[in-house]
Amino acid sequence: MIALAGCSTRAPGVVVPPSRAATSSSQPIPTVSEGGVAGPAGTVTCPFDADLSAVLNPKAQVVSFGRTVSVLTAYPAAKVQITVGTPRIVSSQSENPPPDGMQYVAFPTLTHLVSGASYGQSDDNFALYDPHRISCQQASDFDDVLPAGQLLASTATVSTAHRDARGSVIYETPSGADLTSYTLTFGDDSDELAKAEWTR
Repeated sequence: MIALAGCSTRAPGVVVPPSRAATSSSQPIPTVSEGGVAGPAGTVTCPFDADLSAVLNPKAQVVSFGRTVSVLTAYPAAKVQITVGTPRIVSSQSENPPPDGMQYVAFPTLTHLVSGASYGQSDDNFALYDPHRISCQQASDFDDVLPAGQLLASTATVSTAHRDARGSVIYETPSGADLTSYTLTFGDDSDELAKAEWTR
């Protein structure tokens, strides 16, 4: 489940895009620890998620948080504009808080249909990467973190009748993480590569 743990049923893994492999090849593969992953130089990174539809892509459009990008989707064919706002830390009101040392982070999104009959997306179209290019897992129970009306629906469809869809996607990151150094990506399911990336 519109590239922000221990809460997904997806298989663990590390995604390193080919163009960035040279910068990562000297680093050992991270190992899982409670609440996070032991990253380079002993840092704590995101628990990783390998089942992604928006892998970091050197050909993707890269913009800062708060900016809008235009994306041509393949299935169905449409043109949409996607905006990702500034990430913010949110407090869990549930009995399932994030693991020790972790925090919930929400990324507000807005999708606008420019042309085409319709386009359906979900939180699966997004993925979050930490500064070490390790993919972060989404929070398991979104509605335990934010009210349902503030979340991106599991299937958020824009059409000629309703051109806008908005809502937040939520991830778990290490507490105190510098969120401006994280990257949220978007892919349209035509392949596993991101078409747009948002960062600082």
